[in-house]
Amino acid sequence: MATTTVTPPRASLLWGGLFLFVMAWGLLFSIIQPLNRPPDEGAHAQYIRFLAEQRRLPRWEPWGGGEAGYEAQHPPLYYALGAAVYGATKGLPEPWRWHALRWFTLLLGSLLFWVARGFFLDYFRGQWLPAWIATAGFMLTPLTLLYLCYINVDGMSLLWCSVILWLSVRRARGMAASWEQGLLPLALGLGLLTKLTVLGTLPTVVLAHLGEPGVG
Repeated sequence: MATTTVTPPRASLLWGGLFLFVMAWGLLFSIIQPLNRPPDEGAHAQYIRFLAEQRRLPRWEPWGGGEAGYEAQHPPLYYALGAAVYGATKGLPEPWRWHALRWFTLLLGSLLFWVARGFFLDYFRGQWLPAWIATAGFMLTPLTLLYLCYINVDGMSLLWCSVILWLSVRRARGMAASWEQGLLPLALGLGLLTKLTVLGTLPTVVLAHLGEPGVG
């Protein structure tokens, strides 16, 4: 199709423009949303604050979640990284420390953009325009933007799920390089250290292995 054969420099410009547009929207939303207004943001911040101040995992209790609140039900990877950010901003007023955590989550969103780009380019077999449209649709979905601009674990969870899906497609199509073979279980492990719902991607991993050329 003629629309998919524009020069690579123009394609690169449009990819860069889309990235900046998505990040600008995420930054805007992270600033204009009142602190502690998005769903469960206060509880996520409570878990992060506990790890930063106590430097240990909290004791969990079924009612109320125990020492670090009910979001302490989740594995600690996102919250431990957030605790490092929270600790590094110790000298700032509390609202700015919350914004720093929001921007840390937005940084994860920047990684998600490039993972989505890679996935859709592979899915559409190098046709940049369908991949660009699909990436724009995914990243500009209101729920995706929401996850990337406030303190919450779902942004990182979405990142790992996307990495797992991308690597699974590459493996099933025989596109994965030899050095990529260990990345799929690594991404699955890091995902499970972020949120247990990442376990839902396990069937995709199994199907990717079964569909890999030369297997079976």
